[in-house]
Amino acid sequence: MKKRVSSILIALLALEPWITLPAQAKGGRFLGSLIGGAGRAAARSVGGTAIKSYGPNVLTVEQLKTCLTKAATLDKDSESLSTEQVRLSAAKTELEAGERELEQKKAKLNRSRKSEVDRYNKDITAYNTRLQNLKADQAAYNTKVDNHNAGIADFNGNCTKSYYKDDMDLARTSLKLD
Repeated sequence: MKKRVSSILIALLALEPWITLPAQAKGGRFLGSLIGGAGRAAARSVGGTAIKSYGPNVLTVEQLKTCLTKAATLDKDSESLSTEQVRLSAAKTELEAGERELEQKKAKLNRSRKSEVDRYNKDITAYNTRLQNLKADQAAYNTKVDNHNAGIADFNGNCTKSYYKDDMDLARTSLKLD
């Protein structure tokens, strides 16, 4: 006859739709698109001399340098976020496999053996710790994505304007981007 251990509490998995695929950061090759010349302005010629006009939609050399720096930062951040997204997706897949394993252990668990129940509860605690760590990692990642997207909005609002080719060349040379 098996003796039941009445003082053992079997931990229940608190399963919830806890984590979604990491948020997607909008973005791409900002530096390449800015240098690519999509926004060139034309100088007027008066008496054979080119006259540049810098209105609100034409970037100055200083503005171009700022935009080039922002573009390089956005490119670097996009790459970093992409790498982190892959890591988070892999961690989520691993955690889901652990969840399935725990469900299988639960189905086979001999609740009358304290040592088995203790081992199962220890596994649940480890799973819940990994779950909380992954939730925290995703929250931090989502904050980075939000900040990155704010940077993109700033770039789009301030840097997707016209410029003079020689101003771009000067800005690139001054930042040593050639």
